Amino acid sequence: MDSTKESLVSINTTIMDAHGAGLSKTEYKLPLNFRRINNVSNKEIQTEVYFNIVSELERLGYDIRLRFCKEYTIIVIGWIVKADDSELDIMKEKLLSLQ
Repeated sequence: MDSTKESLVSINTTIMDAHGAGLSKTEYKLPLNFRRINNVSNKEIQTEVYFNIVSELERLGYDIRLRFCKEYTIIVIGWIVKADDSELDIMKEKLLSLQ
């Protein structure tokens, strides 16, 4: 659980930085190795942590993809950037006034 929480905090910072830069997608390198718990293999822990991270991000409305490589795993996180209707109306009025 700690590994999931730690990763989600770092991922959230990465998302906020990308969003602040005007992006609608970011990538984050997930850890491959985790603290061993009793007789549970690293692969089992990795599977559970990755599943929990993906599930939480999807619950929050993000589009998630994973890229598995030998040396690392990349999680690609995407989101839709949209303005509410009143903001769009203001933008349309501004653009029309420039004609």
